[in-house]
Amino acid sequence: MSDEHDNPFEAFWSPPEPDDVPVILRSDYSGLPFAKCLVCETGLEEAEVHVVEKIVRNSETVIEMAMCAACCGDVAEQLSRESTDVLRSVQEEWAESGDPDGEACANCHRPRDHDGGFVIAGYFLTGRVLLRQIAVCEPCHDAVQQRLSRATRDTFGRFVGDHFPGVPENIDAPSLLV
Repeated sequence: MSDEHDNPFEAFWSPPEPDDVPVILRSDYSGLPFAKCLVCETGLEEAEVHVVEKIVRNSETVIEMAMCAACCGDVAEQLSRESTDVLRSVQEEWAESGDPDGEACANCHRPRDHDGGFVIAGYFLTGRVLLRQIAVCEPCHDAVQQRLSRATRDTFGRFVGDHFPGVPENIDAPSLLV
């Protein structure tokens, strides 16, 4: 007999859609596409834009989340102007020069399947239409994090602490949501 509470993650993921969200941008816990924004719980199927971000270390997902554009904007408003400028500039470079399928680091082009860590993001339009994927290896991600203000890094730490209890606040995430 099935109980509606068998899967505690069910409220945040929904069945796969015909557009077939890539496996790397689905939840590792359920195998399904994300259904709701981590922060406001808005349904992502209807969201004009949303972002899925994962932090993977040594082939294990440490953090995974999906956020609507409005909540991403709320996080961005808490960042210092200098940090926001750095993040937008870097992301523009990565979008122009990176692998559109997210199989290699958008900065140094290291293959995503190497040992170590990666931050992987997917940018979606309404209806889970994948606009772009970006993958950034841990050394390139860390280099950008070092350019951010202490206040911005503290904001990211609080975000992680608020939404991912048990994960160390110094995980240096998220950075691709801005």
